[in-house]
Amino acid sequence: MLMTASSFVFNDVVDYEIDVVNRPTAPLPSSRVSRRGAIVFGILLFIVGFVFSLRVNIQSFIVLNVMYALSIIYSLKLKATGLLGNIVVALCVSSSFIYGSLTATGSVNHVVLKIAWFAFFVNLGREVIQSIQDMEGDKRKRVRSVAIVYGPRTAALLGSIFTILGLILGPLLFLDYKAGYSVLLSQTFTLILIPEAGLIYSIIQLLKQPTPGFTRVFLKRYNVFTIVILLLLAFEIAKSTIIG
Repeated sequence: MLMTASSFVFNDVVDYEIDVVNRPTAPLPSSRVSRRGAIVFGILLFIVGFVFSLRVNIQSFIVLNVMYALSIIYSLKLKATGLLGNIVVALCVSSSFIYGSLTATGSVNHVVLKIAWFAFFVNLGREVIQSIQDMEGDKRKRVRSVAIVYGPRTAALLGSIFTILGLILGPLLFLDYKAGYSVLLSQTFTLILIPEAGLIYSIIQLLKQPTPGFTRVFLKRYNVFTIVILLLLAFEIAKSTIIG
């Protein structure tokens, strides 16, 4: 949590010029927080997080610090590349499940890998779609986002494809497990269809009007729906573990 927060702070510092346009009311662009103060805060977060990370096993330590380094490289260089930067962000987000599994058990459970797969594609879709919202500010720093290079409609379509890949392939990956678990999990699949249907409906609306204004509305719904899906999966996995 601390090191992720640190990477977010540094991203805000690096993206200052972009956020002046895209998010003028955010702490840095609105001058509620100075850039120097943000840098100091980010360093402190990293130091405390790094010290705590010394207590975990070596595998977790490596994953955590490699992902942190990638997040900083993203802010400094990879964001400007567009799709490659989106992939790195999705990788950093999905790796949190890998890190959790390594920290708790010393290994990566196959169920965790499946959730990480779902998280990767869903977050990749979100990042590509968000490039529509950030177009105006991204142009200032010559970011080659999908929306800028290929247009907002293409960004909406590509982001939707990645999202649907996650929505379809993620849950289906659970069906290859032992029969008892599949039956148990199938009850949750019925509930998952509700937020998935809401997300797909929102995607259809986005494809009809891929504008920065509607993208902001879409991303709020996107966050809610994906959180509900992840919570349902986590609840069912926890219940199956207790029963097992």
